[in-house]
Amino acid sequence: MKESQINPYEHSDIKVKLLKLYLEKYINILALAKGVHTVEVYDLFCGEGIYNNGKEGSPVIILRLIKEIYYKAKKNSNVKFNCNFNDFNNQKTTKLSNYISEKKLHYPEMGTLSYHNEDYQVLKDKIVKKNKLKGLKSFIFIDPYGYKEISIIDLEGLLSDKNTEVLLFLPTQFMYRFEKKSTPESLYNFLTEVLPEEELGMSGSGVDFIHKLRDGFGDKLKGKHFVDSFIITRNVNEFFALFFF
Repeated sequence: MKESQINPYEHSDIKVKLLKLYLEKYINILALAKGVHTVEVYDLFCGEGIYNNGKEGSPVIILRLIKEIYYKAKKNSNVKFNCNFNDFNNQKTTKLSNYISEKKLHYPEMGTLSYHNEDYQVLKDKIVKKNKLKGLKSFIFIDPYGYKEISIIDLEGLLSDKNTEVLLFLPTQFMYRFEKKSTPESLYNFLTEVLPEEELGMSGSGVDFIHKLRDGFGDKLKGKHFVDSFIITRNVNEFFALFFF
């Protein structure tokens, strides 16, 4: 198990705070939006929701926020928020479920709450194939254990219903470090899918690398979807990024 999965590094702390800020606006808007009756929320690599040092991870932050906003907007809103938390390791989702129950973070009237222990590729395909009803919106948070699972084709599939937003975290600092030499096959495959061949290994800095990925995502999605990035600085010349789709 990686140390960052046990105790969050500073950039992971910031990542969760940004997720909260983003979702706060997103959920507040949809809670009162006309024509919206259901929001499907997915955390596809949820972990156990609580770190050894007591700090809370993405699934707990998501539920706390939904609970707070749901009960504030309840008199003026009929929107339900269905939360789907997935991690291939069932011990992690068991711990998460116990913590959520202990803290009373979810009530059925808020929407459904489900746990999954599926491979990302399998669950991602199920989400794409799921019938999208009128009035249904989706938010998908992808914080993978690395980057080898991520594909622009998969992202395009998730976004294809035009009612889905995706927030993707990538360990761009580590990816940039191996961009020019000793490039692992999984990283090479990822980069050749996103970047033009003439730009491979040509990034001048970690920030430049992130901008190239952002522009590459946008080009591959052919302007059909909005793409932007938020850069997280950990130390001098150490950069991570959240990508918004």
